Amino acid sequence: MIAPSNIAADWEFPESLYPFWPEVPTDVSANIEYRANLRERAARDNGLQRDLIVMCRYDTLFFFGAFLWCVEPRESRGDLRIRPFIPRPHQLPAIVTMDHGWGKQDCLWEKSRGEGATYLLCGRMLKDWLWEKHFKAGIASMTLAAVDTLGELSSVMPKIDFMLEHLPVWMQPPAHKLRRTTQPPLIHNLLNGSTIRGYSATDDLGTGGRMTVWLWDEMAKFPVGKDQAALDSTAPTSECRHMVSTYKGTNNAYYRLIRNPGRTPVIRMHWVDNPERNRGLFTCSDVNGMPVAVDADRYGEVPADFLAEWPQVLEELSARGYAFNYDQYLSAWYVYECLRPGNTPRTMAQEYDMDPQGTESSFFARAKVEFLRQRSAIEPSGRYSLVQDDATGDYELYANPVGPLRLWMDVDRHNQPCMEGPVVIGCDVSQGVASDTSTNSVAAIFELHSGMQIGEYVVRDEDPREFAETAVGLATLFSWQDKTAYLGWEHEGTVGTRFFKRVRELNFHHYYRRWKIDAKKKTRTEQPGVSTSGQKDVILGDFRAAYYAGKCTIVSAEGHDELLQFIYDDNGKLINTHEKNSDDPSGTGRSHADRGMAYAVAWALCLDKPSLRRSDDGEEGSGPAPPGSIAARRQQSRERESSRFNRFNPPPRSSRGGNRSASPGSRHLPEP
Repeated sequence: MIAPSNIAADWEFPESLYPFWPEVPTDVSANIEYRANLRERAARDNGLQRDLIVMCRYDTLFFFGAFLWCVEPRESRGDLRIRPFIPRPHQLPAIVTMDHGWGKQDCLWEKSRGEGATYLLCGRMLKDWLWEKHFKAGIASMTLAAVDTLGELSSVMPKIDFMLEHLPVWMQPPAHKLRRTTQPPLIHNLLNGSTIRGYSATDDLGTGGRMTVWLWDEMAKFPVGKDQAALDSTAPTSECRHMVSTYKGTNNAYYRLIRNPGRTPVIRMHWVDNPERNRGLFTCSDVNGMPVAVDADRYGEVPADFLAEWPQVLEELSARGYAFNYDQYLSAWYVYECLRPGNTPRTMAQEYDMDPQGTESSFFARAKVEFLRQRSAIEPSGRYSLVQDDATGDYELYANPVGPLRLWMDVDRHNQPCMEGPVVIGCDVSQGVASDTSTNSVAAIFELHSGMQIGEYVVRDEDPREFAETAVGLATLFSWQDKTAYLGWEHEGTVGTRFFKRVRELNFHHYYRRWKIDAKKKTRTEQPGVSTSGQKDVILGDFRAAYYAGKCTIVSAEGHDELLQFIYDDNGKLINTHEKNSDDPSGTGRSHADRGMAYAVAWALCLDKPSLRRSDDGEEGSGPAPPGSIAARRQQSRERESSRFNRFNPPPRSSRGGNRSASPGSRHLPEP
């Protein structure tokens, strides 16, 4: 979460380095009048012209505030679109940091869209291009058109053209001393030999020779591979590379640099610091979810008209897929930006929130997952290994602090689970290659009547056949009334086939079989396992709906986190982040989704046994929830919970299984 300000509380403006800036008016009308008077006086006074140039060379802020202009095409009135470039208060730390390392140190820029970072760097380049001998600057972006499309201010170099053209004539080099070309993109000052040259990110940037400074605009959008190549090839040729971008996922060099900058300074420009965007900054920390002003003295009160329509706005946001944390900083400007046509949670994460994970268009809403994680995730009551007795063939649990099986339930003195009702076990199967980049095989254990997770078995080094033996062992161990647990798995590729063959060899029959649906009827087939081919979004969508509604409760913290690995790729296909760089492909070239996919399979099994599912009033299909069961405690929590932010504190747990007493380490769960 972004703090209300990215500017350090103890930051002090270095007045001695910018002695002429204080005389520049920051009010727009007063500034325009100041500029007009200054130009009129300098037009008749060559000595003043020379003095002003010296002042600009020494004081970057004075150069910006007294002479540079910029364009704001979004302004509705045409006469206001060209405006004086007056640095805003939240831009001052960025300019000071930029000046301090200019020409001698790399710098990373992490920003929201529209905060002026590229304009700041263009203005700083122009200053040295005008008055420093043999200054060389390179500008790179994802395409050559993004670097330089003549007259198009959405590209980078025309911004410099515009600022240069609007300087006083006596500040500009004579026309015959200015060379401007688009093939290649070049602005050449023949008076002092300084150049600003444009490049595409697909070029070999190292061949550009030595540079005083580089500007890499929207580095996160550089082609993957070319971004790292640019870093490698330019490191020997320039001491100063300004890498500027909004986020675009996590699979790029920009993300890696921001997350591990080392000694490289990072300039952060977030919308919460922009006074045009943060008016009435608020959170939804009110017990009823209403906006609460963060700091009325600093940001102002939440507008009354906005408060009046908040319930309707909240419904619209929810319908668009937005889910905000109760302590997330918002403003009326930001909320209305969310609701603009075409904007999505992914758009806002990428363009404004500085949220690299959110830019990957997660299938599960991050804020919702974080809320449910905080609400329901708890430490397991124990970790175990699964062992089979060679003599009897029975399965037992043995306590093991690093065991692959985690349980959120009691175990009796005979090392058997204290069952409250039938369970389902959903499996996600991997190749079983033990390496740092391979995926896990997971068996997720859920109570059928409550949809509550009670266990998960996670292992990386069991091949599909060995994991099938484990799954059958778990299904046998978690039997209820002499009937084994209901077993299912994602049946895709050769791993699914190998897993099923071993299940069949073990003479295990209580597993999921697919349905065949036609226009007249629905019939059970003999095809084993849950197929996600072409319908992964449907199966995960059913689970997501149950997860959001509290019908399927995840208690594993790691499980909540892994749900965010489901993302849409650039073609709109639902994938897991492992699929981008997977060393563990299955026979069909797919990777697996670990805990998240196992949960979805388990929920599909719950839906496949509706006669045993509880009804909406909390009862089982076969009768009321057993006293002391999780289902009964869930009903109690509904009656006890006073608000959606309260933690659930249930009464002492009753004993299970006749005379067997509950384990001292048993856990009680909050109502989802």
